[in-house]
Amino acid sequence: MQLVKAHNNTINQVRWNPINGNWLLTGSRDHKIKVFDIRNMSVEVNCFEGHDDKVNVVTWHPTKEELFASASHNGQIIIWTA
Repeated sequence: MQLVKAHNNTINQVRWNPINGNWLLTGSRDHKIKVFDIRNMSVEVNCFEGHDDKVNVVTWHPTKEELFASASHNGQIIIWTA
């Protein structure tokens, strides 16, 4: 097992990509969202910053592989492309 330091604060939610099954989406109290490819957990695929508060919810689009949404504690919702 390999450990990865993904965020600088608590991770509030983790979601698997339902289309490819290889991408892991994380949302954190550090206001960041990260995407990891589980085939190579030592490196994040991408880091998304744009929330002004902790990220409480992350979810993948059910049919579009690269789309996901996030919601922060202050009510902000952002649609992203991985």
